[in-house]
Amino acid sequence: MAQPPDNGTGEQQDVEHVRLPEEMSAKVDELLLLSMERNIMASENAYAAWLRAGGTLLVAGLAVRRLAWPQADPPLIVLITTALLLVTGAGVFVISLWVEAKGRQRLRHLGIRSLPLWVVVTISLLLLTAAILGLFIALR
Repeated sequence: MAQPPDNGTGEQQDVEHVRLPEEMSAKVDELLLLSMERNIMASENAYAAWLRAGGTLLVAGLAVRRLAWPQADPPLIVLITTALLLVTGAGVFVISLWVEAKGRQRLRHLGIRSLPLWVVVTISLLLLTAAILGLFIALR
Protein backbone atom coordinates (compact mmCIF):
# COMPACT_ATOMS: atom_id res chain seq x y z
CA MET A 1 0.00 0.00 0.00
CA ALA A 2 1.37 3.43 -0.95
CA GLN A 3 2.27 5.84 1.81
CA PRO A 4 1.09 9.47 1.69
CA PRO A 5 3.88 11.90 0.70
CA ASP A 6 6.18 13.47 3.24
CA ASN A 7 5.53 17.23 3.67
CA GLY A 8 9.19 17.96 4.47
CA THR A 9 8.83 17.93 8.27
CA GLY A 10 8.97 14.18 8.64
CA GLU A 11 5.20 14.01 8.96
CA GLN A 12 3.09 12.45 6.30
CA GLN A 13 0.53 14.64 4.59
CA ASP A 14 -2.95 13.36 3.85
CA VAL A 15 -3.39 13.99 0.11
CA GLU A 16 -7.17 13.61 0.10
CA HIS A 17 -7.68 16.76 2.19
CA VAL A 18 -5.71 19.10 -0.07
CA ARG A 19 -8.12 21.44 -1.82
CA LEU A 20 -7.47 23.86 -4.64
CA PRO A 21 -8.89 27.36 -4.58
CA GLU A 22 -12.05 27.71 -6.67
CA GLU A 23 -10.41 29.68 -9.51
CA MET A 24 -7.51 27.19 -9.74
CA SER A 25 -9.96 24.29 -9.80
CA ALA A 26 -11.86 25.87 -12.69
CA LYS A 27 -8.59 26.44 -14.58
CA VAL A 28 -7.52 22.82 -14.03
CA ASP A 29 -10.91 21.61 -15.30
CA GLU A 30 -10.56 23.80 -18.39
CA LEU A 31 -7.04 22.49 -19.06
CA LEU A 32 -8.23 18.88 -18.68
CA LEU A 33 -11.07 19.51 -21.13
CA LEU A 34 -8.64 21.03 -23.64
CA SER A 35 -6.30 18.08 -23.17
CA MET A 36 -9.11 15.63 -23.88
CA GLU A 37 -10.09 17.57 -27.00
CA ARG A 38 -6.47 17.42 -28.19
CA ASN A 39 -6.52 13.65 -27.68
CA ILE A 40 -9.66 13.35 -29.81
CA MET A 41 -8.17 15.50 -32.56
CA ALA A 42 -4.89 13.56 -32.49
CA SER A 43 -6.75 10.25 -32.77
CA GLU A 44 -8.86 11.47 -35.69
CA ASN A 45 -5.80 12.95 -37.42
CA ALA A 46 -3.96 9.64 -37.06
CA TYR A 47 -6.94 7.82 -38.58
CA ALA A 48 -7.01 10.29 -41.47
CA ALA A 49 -3.27 9.78 -42.01
CA TRP A 50 -3.75 6.01 -42.25
CA LEU A 51 -6.54 6.55 -44.80
CA ARG A 52 -4.35 8.91 -46.84
CA ALA A 53 -1.52 6.38 -46.86
CA GLY A 54 -3.85 3.58 -47.99
CA GLY A 55 -5.42 5.80 -50.64
CA THR A 56 -2.00 6.76 -51.95
CA LEU A 57 -1.02 3.10 -52.27
CA LEU A 58 -4.31 2.34 -54.00
CA VAL A 59 -3.88 5.14 -56.54
CA ALA A 60 -0.21 4.27 -57.07
CA GLY A 61 -1.10 0.65 -57.78
CA LEU A 62 -3.72 1.61 -60.34
CA ALA A 63 -1.40 4.19 -61.90
CA VAL A 64 1.42 1.67 -62.30
CA ARG A 65 -0.95 -0.71 -64.06
CA ARG A 66 -2.41 1.97 -66.30
CA LEU A 67 0.78 3.83 -67.22
CA ALA A 68 3.40 1.09 -67.29
CA TRP A 69 1.45 -1.72 -68.92
CA PRO A 70 1.91 -0.79 -72.60
CA GLN A 71 5.68 -0.23 -72.28
CA ALA A 72 6.44 -3.06 -69.89
CA ASP A 73 8.88 -5.53 -71.35
CA PRO A 74 8.02 -8.27 -68.88
CA PRO A 75 4.37 -7.48 -67.98
CA LEU A 76 4.64 -9.81 -65.00
CA ILE A 77 6.71 -7.19 -63.12
CA VAL A 78 3.97 -4.61 -63.63
CA LEU A 79 1.33 -7.05 -62.40
CA ILE A 80 3.37 -7.96 -59.32
CA THR A 81 4.05 -4.30 -58.50
CA THR A 82 0.40 -3.42 -58.97
CA ALA A 83 -0.73 -6.33 -56.82
CA LEU A 84 1.74 -5.47 -54.05
CA LEU A 85 0.66 -1.84 -53.96
CA LEU A 86 -3.04 -2.69 -53.93
CA VAL A 87 -2.73 -5.44 -51.33
CA THR A 88 -0.60 -3.17 -49.13
CA GLY A 89 -3.20 -0.40 -49.53
CA ALA A 90 -5.95 -2.81 -48.49
CA GLY A 91 -3.85 -3.86 -45.49
CA VAL A 92 -3.39 -0.24 -44.49
CA PHE A 93 -7.18 0.24 -44.50
CA VAL A 94 -7.57 -2.76 -42.19
CA ILE A 95 -4.79 -1.48 -39.91
CA SER A 96 -6.40 1.98 -39.85
CA LEU A 97 -9.62 0.47 -38.54
CA TRP A 98 -7.75 -1.53 -35.91
CA VAL A 99 -5.68 1.47 -34.74
CA GLU A 100 -8.77 3.67 -34.54
CA ALA A 101 -10.63 1.01 -32.54
CA LYS A 102 -7.74 0.76 -30.05
CA GLY A 103 -7.64 4.55 -29.72
CA ARG A 104 -11.38 4.62 -29.11
CA GLN A 105 -11.01 2.12 -26.27
CA ARG A 106 -8.53 4.41 -24.54
CA LEU A 107 -10.75 7.46 -25.02
CA ARG A 108 -13.92 5.60 -24.02
CA HIS A 109 -12.45 4.82 -20.59
CA LEU A 110 -12.11 8.58 -20.08
CA GLY A 111 -15.71 9.17 -21.12
CA ILE A 112 -14.68 11.03 -24.29
CA ARG A 113 -16.89 10.87 -27.37
CA SER A 114 -15.52 11.17 -30.88
CA LEU A 115 -16.49 10.30 -34.44
CA PRO A 116 -19.29 7.68 -34.44
CA LEU A 117 -18.01 4.13 -34.84
CA TRP A 118 -20.34 3.35 -37.73
CA VAL A 119 -18.76 6.19 -39.73
CA VAL A 120 -15.25 4.84 -39.12
CA VAL A 121 -16.22 1.28 -40.02
CA THR A 122 -18.13 2.39 -43.14
CA ILE A 123 -15.25 4.51 -44.45
CA SER A 124 -12.68 1.78 -43.84
CA LEU A 125 -14.83 -0.95 -45.41
CA LEU A 126 -15.64 1.17 -48.47
CA LEU A 127 -11.97 1.86 -49.05
CA LEU A 128 -11.08 -1.78 -48.47
CA THR A 129 -13.73 -2.76 -51.03
CA ALA A 130 -12.29 -0.24 -53.49
CA ALA A 131 -8.82 -1.73 -53.03
CA ILE A 132 -10.09 -5.27 -53.61
CA LEU A 133 -12.07 -4.21 -56.69
CA GLY A 134 -9.03 -2.33 -57.97
CA LEU A 135 -6.98 -5.51 -57.54
CA PHE A 136 -9.46 -7.57 -59.55
CA ILE A 137 -9.70 -4.91 -62.27
CA ALA A 138 -5.94 -4.39 -62.49
CA LEU A 139 -5.15 -8.09 -62.71
CA ARG A 140 -7.82 -8.80 -65.28
